[in-house]
Amino acid sequence: MRRKSGEEVERVVFASSVVGLAYANVVFFHSSSEEFLFDFGNITPGKEGIEIFSRIALSPRNAKLFMMGLMERVKKYEEQFGEIHLPPQVVRKEGEG
Repeated sequence: MRRKSGEEVERVVFASSVVGLAYANVVFFHSSSEEFLFDFGNITPGKEGIEIFSRIALSPRNAKLFMMGLMERVKKYEEQFGEIHLPPQVVRKEGEG
């Protein structure tokens, strides 16, 4: 497999346990000196509480690489479709929280 630039990339194979797409409308972040944890879940109208269906652990290095890749994809998305607006209560000012 090759990228547009001609460089070789590894072939991606999905594990048999990956049977479909999972949608999350909530994510919680946790971290320690050794890892970053991401708990993905759903808030479902009519159900009490939040159902967590997946926990992903990343090393600090891979968490940073994930963040950089996600930031790049969000930037490309906004260039194509427009700015993603966030409610004021989720936008933190520098130095807060």
